[in-house]
Amino acid sequence: MSALAACSQAADPADAVSVAQARDAHQSGAAVLIDIREPHEHAQGVAAGARLLPMSQLAQRLAEVPTDPSKPVYLICATQNRSRASLQALRERGGLWPCALCEWWHDRLGAPRFPDGVACGQDVTEVQRMSTGEFWNQKFADAAYKYGQQPNVFLAAQAGLIPAGAQVLVPGDGEGRNGVWLAQQGHHVTSVDASSVGLDKTRALAAERGVQVTTVLADLAEWAPQPDSVDAVAVVYLHLPSSLRPKVMADLARALRPGGVLILEAFHPNQLGLTSGGPKDVDMLYTLQGLRSDLADAGLKGEELVASEGPVTLDEGPFHQGPAQVTRWVWRRQA
Repeated sequence: MSALAACSQAADPADAVSVAQARDAHQSGAAVLIDIREPHEHAQGVAAGARLLPMSQLAQRLAEVPTDPSKPVYLICATQNRSRASLQALRERGGLWPCALCEWWHDRLGAPRFPDGVACGQDVTEVQRMSTGEFWNQKFADAAYKYGQQPNVFLAAQAGLIPAGAQVLVPGDGEGRNGVWLAQQGHHVTSVDASSVGLDKTRALAAERGVQVTTVLADLAEWAPQPDSVDAVAVVYLHLPSSLRPKVMADLARALRPGGVLILEAFHPNQLGLTSGGPKDVDMLYTLQGLRSDLADAGLKGEELVASEGPVTLDEGPFHQGPAQVTRWVWRRQA
């Protein structure tokens, strides 16, 4: 098998090609791009002409992977983990797939990049950009609430830690199920999301329940709350890449007043392979160690009230159903 990698940190140096070589192969039509990310990740951009073949479907759709030994295939994912695993799986099957590793993502300016950090401009491929907000607007477009209308079970169980009439921030609140429920408990809630459609549904649900929720349309990559401004932060399945998560988590922790609590539930890396929801890229899944480091590295001090990693069964609308592996964490800022 011919195995090439368009990156500077390939598993085997013999697999590596330079960015210039990858560019030339793409421009000349001598290589095939296959994006093995999951559909919900396409908000980051899709390379025009790439074949969309999610890793979760790869085993069932092997026939769609070209086998022309003269035309290598570049497997695109967010952090190279899945492309590496997919390449290995194809090799183990003993086929003649001439595959390669190729990482493709967008920086803050939306420039497509290869793993060595060298920007590959529009001369490589036109990128159809879709903002995070536009992506979730499409997801939330119909009347159904994708994660249901009831609060997250862990959040509800820990809500007694929040003082009465508290100021509560809910970043990435989506369609508002958690923010609205917290408002029903008598709190003053601010729900933040990049989706205007999601915030419309938040306001509609709040009106139906007879409560008020302040909504903020913002991308957490660019927005941060005021320090020392809230009594609690509820982070429920807000998945961010490791390049962004530490900053956002530190911003959210700084927003807490002394003694305030951060309540979090998110998918753990062991969620990979399960079908109950969540990103399919380990880089966007959370561990206790990673969360602890995010705040410690930012110089933030506090105490853990709850810290667990393990199995749960989700029943949260059509997008979160069945056995899952999650990280649960409650952190109190030092008084």
